[in-house]
Amino acid sequence: MHPLLMIGIVAEIERTRHMKLVEDHLFKLLQRVQSMSKSPEILPTSQLARENYSVDLWIEVSQLRIALVAWRAQLCKMDAHIQDLERILLEALSRHEEIISSSPCSVELGNSFDSGRTLTFGHNDIHEVHQTSDELKALGSWHQYAREEGRRIQKRLREIIGEYDCKLRECSMVLDGVSLSAQLSWNQIAFQDTRTNMKIASATRRDGNQMRLIALLTMVFLPGTFLASLFSMTFFNWDASEGEQIVSPYVWIYSVAVVPITAVVVGLWYYLTKRTRFSDTDCTVDEKV
Repeated sequence: MHPLLMIGIVAEIERTRHMKLVEDHLFKLLQRVQSMSKSPEILPTSQLARENYSVDLWIEVSQLRIALVAWRAQLCKMDAHIQDLERILLEALSRHEEIISSSPCSVELGNSFDSGRTLTFGHNDIHEVHQTSDELKALGSWHQYAREEGRRIQKRLREIIGEYDCKLRECSMVLDGVSLSAQLSWNQIAFQDTRTNMKIASATRRDGNQMRLIALLTMVFLPGTFLASLFSMTFFNWDASEGEQIVSPYVWIYSVAVVPITAVVVGLWYYLTKRTRFSDTDCTVDEKV
């Protein structure tokens, strides 16, 4: 059995699991992107829940992409390890071929000289030489088998790495699509806000024109109305006879009554407008918080 066979099996199992996870998450996120692009106007009651759902999906896909990148790096290390193992097996196979290509007698003779013992050509010695030669041939066959299996495992690992690269590109595409869809949604909302502001500005301008017209009419008629009211009071006697006063001595009552009442009205108006302004400021601060 090849030393990396179990690692290849684990890579296949993880590939199946990862591909299913990626496809499920990408399908959900693509559906969310399509729903955002088709219905940019979101109801206020469901806006927060939908935004949280989109953020959760984006986080899950981002974490999954990071995990796929890390696992792809491990697969690349497996590929490099297979190359190193193939180089080692190739060197071992070359040595075994050199040993097998030499004659058994030469091998035994060389071993005898190295060990300092005398060579005898008995039946047991010849059997030992043949047994050693068979073991070397079997080991060489295993090395050749291991190299071929290693190449097949390496080829499959590279195919799996290519599939991971494809899924990583899909994750990047969908994540970029989410950002683009969110930006388009915000642009649509900003466009609607701009149109609303333009309508408000147009209505405010019409109201301002009407207010200016009302102010003009007030400036035209107010002096005459004030003078007519003033001179029609009983404090003035325009038909006075000789010796009678035209202006009543009680005209000071008018000034005494008008000045305090005017001050109270102006003060009450200032207090109410200031209180309303502070309330609007507090509401704005609470909304920002």
